[in-house]
Amino acid sequence: MFKYCVQCLDVYMIPYPQPPSRVQVPNSVPGGTRSKEEKDALDALASLFTMLNLDVFGEIFTKYMDFFVVRMAKNLPLQLACNAFLVRADVSFRFGCIIVKYLMDRLPSLAVSFHSVMNDVSQLYVKLFKIIFSAIGCQNSASPDGEIMLKPYLPELIRKSMEYALCARDPINYFMLLRALFRSIGGGLHDILYSQFLPLLPDLMLFFNKLQVHPA
Repeated sequence: MFKYCVQCLDVYMIPYPQPPSRVQVPNSVPGGTRSKEEKDALDALASLFTMLNLDVFGEIFTKYMDFFVVRMAKNLPLQLACNAFLVRADVSFRFGCIIVKYLMDRLPSLAVSFHSVMNDVSQLYVKLFKIIFSAIGCQNSASPDGEIMLKPYLPELIRKSMEYALCARDPINYFMLLRALFRSIGGGLHDILYSQFLPLLPDLMLFFNKLQVHPA
């Protein structure tokens, strides 16, 4: 059912005829969707699956996360559904764990040339990381589920990003990833993540020194 629901949203990728007019009517609405109907459909999709039993929800996305990300690469507004799952308290922790693990497994693939055909996929991975960080950054200290979710991955995420950046021919994706992370947790509200981040500062300083001596 999930696969067919997501595939059905491709109908909004079909351009509809513009009315005859000298003024070009934009085929989109604010928020990244092409029409209000598409936004409503994405909201309905998110609402439908957040009403499922949490274990069923987790099983679906564990099994179909790769499919979901592939569809997002083809149909970008699906990222709004991803964001919806991350900000809804009842499923955010479970969904966050699944998608972060998925992205961590693909961290090496961010080391691609800017002109590579794989760069679009790598940029999508970075964008998904940014969506995750943004969702955590919007949470307050009274509901730290996002911090708790990211906590076990944070040290490896930073260390691996530094390691791959030093070896990559074009490390820009890793720099964008780290910048997005630091911006999102840098507001002084995320003590759980700070406790994981502070021990990494010496490694970060060494990393930046290496970049100065041997620019990537």
